Amino acid sequence: MHSAIRLVVSIAVVILMVFGGACRLHSPDLTPTKAAEVISRTQEFSRTRKLVEVNNTTRGVDSLDYCCYYAQFTFRNINSDKVGGAAVKANAEFRYWEAAWHLQNFFYGDPPQVESIWIKSDVPKLP
Repeated sequence: MHSAIRLVVSIAVVILMVFGGACRLHSPDLTPTKAAEVISRTQEFSRTRKLVEVNNTTRGVDSLDYCCYYAQFTFRNINSDKVGGAAVKANAEFRYWEAAWHLQNFFYGDPPQVESIWIKSDVPKLP
C-alpha cells in the first residue's frame, strides 16, 4: 500500500514540476504602455526621436512566445517636431531577460529605404 501511495505522490510531483515550470517560464505581457516606456528610455531612440504612440503589441508565436514581442508605433524626429514634421510609422522587436522587457531593434521606412536601428546600449550581460 505504501508503494502505491509513493507512486501516486511521485507522479503528482512530476506533473506539478512540468506544469508549474511551464507557467514560471512564461514572460509577462508587454502592454502598449510598457512598450512606450521601454522605447522612450532607450538611448538609440530618445537621442533624436520622440514617441507619439504605441499602436499595438503582439506576443511572438511558437518558440518565440516566451522571449519576444513586437510592436507598431509612431514617432517624430526631434528636429522635425519643431517644424511640424510628419509622424513616422515604425516597428519594434522586444526581448525578455533579467526579468524585464528590452528593446532589441526598431525599423521604419519603405523598401528599399528601410532604416534599421539595433540597440547596443542595452544588451544582456554575459554570465
